[in-house]
Amino acid sequence: MGRLIRLTQLLAAASLGGMVAVVTVDVFLRYAFNRPIAAGIELVELAIVGTIFMALPGASARRIHVSIDYLDDVLPAGAVAVLDRLANGAVAAGLVCLVWHLVIHGLRLAERGETSATLQFSAALPVFLMAAALLATAIVHLCLALLPRSP
Repeated sequence: MGRLIRLTQLLAAASLGGMVAVVTVDVFLRYAFNRPIAAGIELVELAIVGTIFMALPGASARRIHVSIDYLDDVLPAGAVAVLDRLANGAVAAGLVCLVWHLVIHGLRLAERGETSATLQFSAALPVFLMAAALLATAIVHLCLALLPRSP
C-alpha cells in the first residue's frame, strides 16, 4: 500500500505544481503581452482534478480526513476498533460504486467522442482519472478495514 500512496501523492504534487506553473505563466502573459494561454482554463481544471482526487488516498491512509468521534470516549476501545473497521469497509464499498459509475460515464463520453473545447482531448480522460484515484482510495479503505492497525 505504501507504493500506491507514494505514487498518488507524487501525482497530486505534480498536478499542483503544474497548476501553479500554468496560472503563473498565464497571468504573466496576460498582463505583460495581453496574450493569455489559450487553454489555460482547461489545463487548470484538469490539474484541479488531479490534485484533489490523487490526494484522497494519502489523506485516507494517514487518517487526516474529516471524522466525527463522539462515541470514541464512551465506548470501549474494542467497540471503537470494530466501528472503525465497519466505517472503512462501508467507505470502500461506496467508493467502488462511485468508480463503477464513473467508468460507465467515461465510456459513454468516449463512445460519443466528446472532447474538451480548446485542447480537444477526450472528455473521458478526467473521468477515468477520477475513477482511478477513487479506486486507489477504495483500496486504502479496504486495507484499513481488513488489516490490523499499526500503532
